[in-house]
Amino acid sequence: METSIHFFITLFFFISAPLPFAMSAPFTNLSLSFPIFYNSSQPSSIQPQGSVGTSFTYRKALFLSITIGTPPQTQPVLLDTGSELSWLLHSVSRTSAYNPSLSSSFSYLRCKNHLCKDFDSAVCGQRNRCGYSFSYADGTVGEGEIGTEVMALSKNFVINSLVFGVQKISSDPLRGILGLNRGQLSFISQSKVPKFSYCIPNHGSEGTFYIGTNPNSNSFRYTKLLTSNDNLPYFDHTAYTLNLHGIRLGKKRLPLERSVFQPDHTGAGQTIIDSGTQYSYMTGTIYGALKTEFMSQNVKYERWIKSGYVHEDVLDLCYEMNGGEVEGFLKSINHLFLEFGDGVEMKLGGLNLLHEVMSGIWCFTFGNSDYLGSEINIIGNHHQRNMWVEYDAQNYRLGFAPARC
Repeated sequence: METSIHFFITLFFFISAPLPFAMSAPFTNLSLSFPIFYNSSQPSSIQPQGSVGTSFTYRKALFLSITIGTPPQTQPVLLDTGSELSWLLHSVSRTSAYNPSLSSSFSYLRCKNHLCKDFDSAVCGQRNRCGYSFSYADGTVGEGEIGTEVMALSKNFVINSLVFGVQKISSDPLRGILGLNRGQLSFISQSKVPKFSYCIPNHGSEGTFYIGTNPNSNSFRYTKLLTSNDNLPYFDHTAYTLNLHGIRLGKKRLPLERSVFQPDHTGAGQTIIDSGTQYSYMTGTIYGALKTEFMSQNVKYERWIKSGYVHEDVLDLCYEMNGGEVEGFLKSINHLFLEFGDGVEMKLGGLNLLHEVMSGIWCFTFGNSDYLGSEINIIGNHHQRNMWVEYDAQNYRLGFAPARC
């Protein structure tokens, strides 16, 4: 499904209003650990022994097939570590869409249920059903009702009563999302999964998604996740937040203080990793320094810059080149290193830093988060390709390892 990437900028908005822009200031109340809360009355699941692996297709995002309902209906969903509530599109006019009326195991969540009362975006709708509405930064909107249903990733991993959204009004072309963030209603929290991981291949290929222990984990390097214990207005507590220390391009470290890479006293400026967003974004100060350094190191290609062109309103450093010029450019680009806590680095180069967004147009794959209307750093799936990424909620850390996915 070749869908505009605008529909994948979902990560830090969840099922709520977009985060407003905030000015930077020193941040002093960070903790390098956080509690994970599981409600004992949440839906139960058939827990797998060891781990469960399945495949997904990568097309700007990670698409996985699940079965849901009784009898089972097969539906494609986007794996989204930036969203909480999983949802499926319901349309009586589309026979391929999920239809709860055809399932004997589906039931609506009632307004008096504590899960409805605790969910920030819930509203009490018609016939005492728990409803919801959301909007994303790109203008995408959706409305629906919350229900419970049997859902399976495989015969060895079944959730008997998954709380999810039945989307009835949507401007989003997606058929569904599997929410994987740390929120109470995410798939991960409901199934009480201690960890999960994925390996993203090149575009159009199949990758691997693991629930539970990854057999390759001995090679992973881990960095502690970052959170705040305070109720900060712009800090997303359900996101997977990394402790970004700095950025190098080749041997040149960006001339910025470490505090610039940290959330400020309002929580603005946090760095989150998200599987549901394609490209990566940095706050204005960081992006400005990164763009300047990239152009400085590649000044001989400056004449091919496509002046005034901004791809999909977010990528503003693009080049118009032919095959021979592109090959030389890709070979000459220095590797970029994202430096995290615990000495962990993410190494990016070549096709990770330039992407052909249309025939003959190649764009630098970092953008300015000011275009999103929020002061936040986002590491998108394009920069997670060909590496294992493990979300270890049990030990409050994220693991990385290079791989051929």
